[in-house]
Amino acid sequence: KSLYNLATGAEDANTKIYTEELLGSGCVKDKQELQERSKEILYALLHDYTNFNVSTIDTFFQRTMRAFVRDIGMQGGYDLELDADSLSKEAIDRMYLSLSDSDDDADLKKWLLSYYLHKVEGGKKWNSADGEIEELSSKQLFNESYKSWRNEIKEEDLPTKSDIAKLNEYITQLMPEIKKEWEEIVQEGCAIMEDVPDKEINQGSRSPIKYFTKDFNGIMEMPKDTLLRSHKEEWPHKKNKVSDNTYACFDKLEDCLDKLRVFCQEKAPVYYMCECLKKNLFSYGILSDVDSHLRDIIKERNLMMLSDTTDLLSKIIRETDTPFIYEKTGTNIHHYMIDEFQDTSLSQWQNFLPLLEESISKGGHNLIVGDVKQSIYRWRNSDWSTLNGLPNNVESFRSNGAISMSMDVNWRSAPNVIAFNNKFFSYAVKNLTEQDEENSFLIDKVTTAYSDNEQKFNPKKEEGTGYVRIDFVTKEKGEDYETLIFSKLYSDIQAILKTGYSAGDIAILVRWNSEATKIAQYLMSEQKEEDVKFYVISNEALMINNSEAVKSIISIMRYLNSPGKDIDRLMLDYELSLWMSGHPDTALKNALLRFREEIDDEKNEKLNELPTKSLYEICEGIIELLGARNDVDQIPYLQALQDQILSYMSQNGSFLSKFLEWWDTHNDKLYISTPESDNAIRII
Repeated sequence: KSLYNLATGAEDANTKIYTEELLGSGCVKDKQELQERSKEILYALLHDYTNFNVSTIDTFFQRTMRAFVRDIGMQGGYDLELDADSLSKEAIDRMYLSLSDSDDDADLKKWLLSYYLHKVEGGKKWNSADGEIEELSSKQLFNESYKSWRNEIKEEDLPTKSDIAKLNEYITQLMPEIKKEWEEIVQEGCAIMEDVPDKEINQGSRSPIKYFTKDFNGIMEMPKDTLLRSHKEEWPHKKNKVSDNTYACFDKLEDCLDKLRVFCQEKAPVYYMCECLKKNLFSYGILSDVDSHLRDIIKERNLMMLSDTTDLLSKIIRETDTPFIYEKTGTNIHHYMIDEFQDTSLSQWQNFLPLLEESISKGGHNLIVGDVKQSIYRWRNSDWSTLNGLPNNVESFRSNGAISMSMDVNWRSAPNVIAFNNKFFSYAVKNLTEQDEENSFLIDKVTTAYSDNEQKFNPKKEEGTGYVRIDFVTKEKGEDYETLIFSKLYSDIQAILKTGYSAGDIAILVRWNSEATKIAQYLMSEQKEEDVKFYVISNEALMINNSEAVKSIISIMRYLNSPGKDIDRLMLDYELSLWMSGHPDTALKNALLRFREEIDDEKNEKLNELPTKSLYEICEGIIELLGARNDVDQIPYLQALQDQILSYMSQNGSFLSKFLEWWDTHNDKLYISTPESDNAIRII
């Protein structure tokens, strides 16, 4: 649409922004040239649209893989599985169910028993081990680094459970020895400090050397860099008289600090490495067992994990200059543009590189767009150093004159926002590198990544516009910090709304969904008669399972799955009553009153017919029984539920009991999408 508007001269909000950016960057000299070139591009696209592809790298690799499967004559294809967590949980369940009294399972049973005992002795619940196994399995079994290591290592070189047990024994013995050495150093320093009064110490109780007098409660805590970099000349008070005894103590303390410096450099890293190893050692001991069951599930269901596609492609094209798998793609596509490159993993890049090199050899034009500074979240194994080294770290790029260009004009943000970012990141980089001056690797990487953080603003934007404010909230004794934050947030929102902004112009960023729920509840409950009214939309409100209609449908499904269970009958009555009345107290009262009554004959007849139907038809029948579509607000949730059921059936069949198990695991991750609202604040 925007390209059409540029070609025809029509204007909308987006077209105006694009025109400013293209004219300002020098891509075109005037509006006439912009319109002419837009027409050419639009014409070329419309008349050769099949050769213009926009997709994610994952989709591109999937398309390539499926074409390869057809070319080598494999029939039936495979199903793509995105939910790694549920598969790893199922693999763990299978591992437990497969245990028997045979000698083959003796090592695994012994290992699991030791794991549970280790948890109990550590003061934790015995079944907390299950959570750790699940977490480690879901993180590591689908991790590119783990797969790369697993592919390279030979089966006979893998550590056995006996080897891991010996390592655990060694770590268990080593850690107390290292900790004892630290305690002796700190106790020595503490004994010296007993003879030094605070009034003779520079900065008094806030001095770095007061580290030696802290109560560590048996926890090994490393000193801050301010202590490790300090010297005895800095410790005496600048104004107060300092005794000869204090100077003598400072001489001794300098020797003690030297020991601490050596400890921090040599022994502390070993201790913390052992601590990390010990935390996951038992889980690692059964990782191969879980992996084996996971591969069985994938094979049985003819699945391919999304994370496996990149790994498999890598194996196929390894050490091949012109991989057969890319022949068709290289013939049809001549130019590539990769956007958001900072989110590309190393394996994805290595798989894609042959295509770019082929394109370059044929005179193709290629563009890689990304921002190293946006790579802080490490989405799905993304590696910021890949982009940080381009184009110099690829020979074919260097030899063909590839250049790196920094887009130093921010066309969209207001001048004050840009000015704040420039000052903040410049200060942050300087502060970070000064704190760790000896880490040349870190300094080099950070300095390179942020070398072009300074941005200019759009000259057409009015200077002085835009606003950034940072507030630090300090609570007094007896005050609740959360309440203070929420109260300030509400008053700020009211102030913004009273200046003429709409609620749709406001967004609140939170770290956890639980915070979003609390904030939404507070903001809605706090509104008074004299305040500007607004609504709040959060992820929690958009969850499919938070719909009363969906809850009623799932409750009826549970009843149909096990009609003899009293709890399912009670929940059926409660959800039906809640759906009709809308009041939880009334719903509970009605459910308890009707619990012993027979279900209405007409309804019972319809309910009895449903179990013989497919999963989708069961859902549709319940919706009709409830008349749920009469409530317009519930329709998006009902449609989303039916979409999820169809998606589930395509891979897992139409078994009601299995669907309910799947629902219990996944319902907290299923959301509906909503259009933007001018009168609703969005919590993200």
